[in-house]
Amino acid sequence: MAYSLREGAAGQRAVRVSNRSCARRRYEASTNARGVTAQPFYDASGNLLTDGVNQYLYDAEGRVCAAASTPIPGSTTVTGYLYDADGIRVAKGSLAGVSTLYTLSNGVLTPTTTCDPTANGFAITENYVLGPGGEELSMIGVVNGVNTWQRTNVYAGGKLIGTYDMAGGAPALHFHLEDPLGTRRMQLSGMAANLGQPEIDIASLPYGDQLTTTPDPNAAATSFDDATPLHFTGKERDTESGNDYFGARYYSSAMGRFLSPDWSAKAEPVPYAKLGNPQSLNLYAYVQNNPLTGVDPDGHYVGGGDLNTLAVWLRTGQMYAGQIATAQQEIQSDKSAAQQQNAPKPKLGEPGGRQLDPNGADCKDLAKKIDNLVADIAKRTTDISSNPLNLPQTAPPGSPLKDSVDGHQQIVKDRIDSLGQAATKYENMCGGGGPPAAPPVMSQSPNRVRNALAAGGAVLIVGAAIVLAPATGGLSLAAVAP
Repeated sequence: MAYSLREGAAGQRAVRVSNRSCARRRYEASTNARGVTAQPFYDASGNLLTDGVNQYLYDAEGRVCAAASTPIPGSTTVTGYLYDADGIRVAKGSLAGVSTLYTLSNGVLTPTTTCDPTANGFAITENYVLGPGGEELSMIGVVNGVNTWQRTNVYAGGKLIGTYDMAGGAPALHFHLEDPLGTRRMQLSGMAANLGQPEIDIASLPYGDQLTTTPDPNAAATSFDDATPLHFTGKERDTESGNDYFGARYYSSAMGRFLSPDWSAKAEPVPYAKLGNPQSLNLYAYVQNNPLTGVDPDGHYVGGGDLNTLAVWLRTGQMYAGQIATAQQEIQSDKSAAQQQNAPKPKLGEPGGRQLDPNGADCKDLAKKIDNLVADIAKRTTDISSNPLNLPQTAPPGSPLKDSVDGHQQIVKDRIDSLGQAATKYENMCGGGGPPAAPPVMSQSPNRVRNALAAGGAVLIVGAAIVLAPATGGLSLAAVAP
């Protein structure tokens, strides 16, 4: 079965499954480790229609347009979703008069409503103001037809750092602490009276399930709200269904898998899979079933390999960015101590002394080469992560390295080797202090860079400075926005 996309008259995309009928299929009931028994139904495209707790209705493009949940037996909530022309969710709402999405008869599910918001009684309850990357900036609630601001999320370098909301009926600011994968773990007060004081603690299991928010033991004697629904790896947790919205698909933390199979822009037997890795062949799996180190930015990424390690280190690098000033101070202190303890350095040309003038043309040319290598590695690393040209993961034998993601990864590794060699050469020929106009890599001294690379560590570029991090087994250098 091959999954692909077809372009509509307005440039919209729809999922197409070849050689399949539209019958809805039922599978045998099964019980998971927590004792929950469910009998799932899937449509011909492989979309989950019901999981025993929630029901899902899909539009012609394979997106969930409505979800019916029964958190309490006998009480069903039906929520509808709207998307823009790019397929990004822009609004939630209720479906008037709809109490279930399907009826079951003789083992066949039949829809009771449609995805057309003009015909299913859809009424908006939440509007979203989105950023350039589709991230939620603000949520505007709609009550009795009146728009009311509810919250605004604040980002820095693509990372969620705070949220403004209406806690207790008055505007309030909250700060967030995340783990290396981007999952919020603590909420702090941003108000002057309790600035930086913990408010709530957030816990969940590796797949994002069993999410709990509890007041921090050191919180002030007042109640605190969970300021934003952005939780598991920074994705929105829908309270009505318990699922996470990943953009391309919805993820169920209770099942540890996506509701729909993955799809690609061009027809492939198994989208985004590496045939040599069986874990990548499961179209529903989350980051190859490795949630401890895996991050899926948009619902398409299969996880594993250098790209996944890079995604983790991009977030880890952002966490280290705040420690750059301290690291630079420690380096300067080390240099000062060495100058006081060591004998005067030999002059230029003497045995053991520098062989070239740091201000001479040769040293300046070598410093420029190091600067260019750093810039090239940073750009190529960013391009690997975003893949703006939609390059395939691998290219046919004999193709240039630039024609595939794997090829660009090899180029980055070669550039890293060249960077280590150039830094060593500068250290030996021009001394460790660096020229007056030191390139970014020199801010940590070539010797430290060379040692970090030799140890398999990571060198994280942050603006015009870098910070060394422990070895991860993945790429040795990652670009991080300042």
